[in-house]
Amino acid sequence: MSIAIGIILPTQFSRRWHAELIDRLRQSGHRVSVSLSSYGATRKLDHILAFESLRFGPRLASRTTISPDDAHETPDLIINLSGRNNSASVPALTVLFDGHYSLEGTAHSVLTGGQPVVHVLLDGAPIGIARPMVSERIWLTRALNDILIRTLDLLERCVRDVAAGRTRAPQPLVTAKSSTALTAAYWLGIAPKLAHRLFLKLRYKPFHWRVGYRFHPEPLAGLGFDSTAAGYATLPAPPWQELPEDGSRFYADPFPVEVNGRYFLFVEDFPHATRKGVIAVAEANDDGTFGTPRVVLEEPFHLSYPQVFAHDGDFWMIPETAGGRDLHLYRAVQFPDRWVRHAVLIADTPLSDATLLHHDGRFWLFAADGGRGSSSDAMLVFHAETLSGPFLPHIANPILIDQSSARPAGAFILGGPFAVLPVQDGTNGYGSGMGLVDITELDLNHVGVGPVRRLDTTGWRCEFKHTTNRAGRLEVVDGVVRQPR
Repeated sequence: MSIAIGIILPTQFSRRWHAELIDRLRQSGHRVSVSLSSYGATRKLDHILAFESLRFGPRLASRTTISPDDAHETPDLIINLSGRNNSASVPALTVLFDGHYSLEGTAHSVLTGGQPVVHVLLDGAPIGIARPMVSERIWLTRALNDILIRTLDLLERCVRDVAAGRTRAPQPLVTAKSSTALTAAYWLGIAPKLAHRLFLKLRYKPFHWRVGYRFHPEPLAGLGFDSTAAGYATLPAPPWQELPEDGSRFYADPFPVEVNGRYFLFVEDFPHATRKGVIAVAEANDDGTFGTPRVVLEEPFHLSYPQVFAHDGDFWMIPETAGGRDLHLYRAVQFPDRWVRHAVLIADTPLSDATLLHHDGRFWLFAADGGRGSSSDAMLVFHAETLSGPFLPHIANPILIDQSSARPAGAFILGGPFAVLPVQDGTNGYGSGMGLVDITELDLNHVGVGPVRRLDTTGWRCEFKHTTNRAGRLEVVDGVVRQPR
C-alpha cells in the first residue's frame, strides 16, 4: 500500500543511510518528502569515521548532504530521524540506537563488547526491535554498516506494517550506557585489539570445521530434549566420533539420512586449495563408523548445508547456493550419488541455510538473509503450494532480526506441540553456539518464533558449532577448535 511519508533529518548530520532509506521507500512506491531540523549532535563519531574512511571509503554511517523538498501533500506518516521531539499530528516513527537517537550509543556499545539493540518506535511506543550481528569490534565503519543495513530493513518492515494497518506485539525498550567515552574507547582500544587479532592469526590456523557423530541404542523419537534444550540427545549418550579428514579439507553442515537401516551422511566438503564447497556423502560401516566422504554434487559456485529429504517417492536436496544467488532444488536420479537440478525455488535472492518445513499442506522455507550485511541475523520466510515452487516471500519479512536465533542450524524437529527449528546463536560471534526455537504460529499473515533455548551438545569437544541433525539412531553435529600453527 502506497502512502505519503515525511522524513525529518538533522540539518548538519545527514548520513548515507538516510539517503538509502529515502530511495528504498520511493522504490516501494511511497511518496516521500524531506525536511530538515536542527540537531546538536557531537562530532566524536565523525572524526573516527573520517579517519577510517582512508581505508574503507564512505559507508552508510558517513556524512552526506540531503536537500529538503517541498511537501505537496499532508503525510500519512512521519519518520523523524532528527533527534528532536515530533510535533506533528500524524503518526510518527523514530529510531533509537541503544536508547539514543544518534549512532554514538551503538558505536560505544560495539567498542566495549556490548550487543547493540535498535528500536523503532511509533508515537513513542516500541513496535520493532533488531539485534544485529556484530562480528567486527575494531573498525566502526564496518560494524556500523552491518547495523545500519538491518536498521533499514527494520524500518521498511515497520512502514509496511503501519501502511497496512498491521500491529505487532509491543517490544521491550532496552537502553544502554551513555556514549560520552566514545573517543577514549576507540583510540585506547584500537592498538591492543589489532595486536590481539594479529596474535590469533599468527598463532592459530584458519577455522577448520569438523563433523561429529554418534549412534544411540534406540532411535531418537519425537523431540528427545527437555524444555531447556540441555538434554537435546537422549541420555545416557555414547561418546562422539569424528568424521576422518586429512587436513587438506574440512567437512561441515552434516545432514544424515536413514534408508532401510542404512545410514548416509551428507556434508559440505571444503578443499582448502579451491576454497569452494562441494557436497559429499559417506555411508556408515557395519561397525558404526564412517569412511571418507565422496563428492556427489559440484557447481561453479560454493555449495554447503546439504538438506536431503524424501518426498513423493524421491530423494531431494536443497543445499545452500547463495554464491549462485538462486536457491536450487535437486533431485536424486541415483541415490545417493547422482543429483540433477530440478527447479529454481527462489531466484536472484542469496539465502543462507534455507530449511524446509511442510506444514498445513503448504511448503515453507526458513532462511537467513545472505545478501548485504551479516548472513546470520535476519530471518526470511518463503512459502509455496508445491515443493517445486515458486516460493513467495512472506509479507512479514524479515520475520526477526536477531543474531541469537535468525539463522537455521539444521532440519526441523517434529513430534511436539510445535515445529522446532535449530538455530545458530551468534551472540559471541559466528559459530559461537546453537539454540532451539518453537514456531508457535505459521500462516500467510503471521510467523511466530518463540524464545531461543540454548543448545548444549554434551561431550562435543568443539567450542564453536553451527549445525546439528538427527536421523533414526544417528545424531550429528559440527564444530571448530583452535589449532596452533
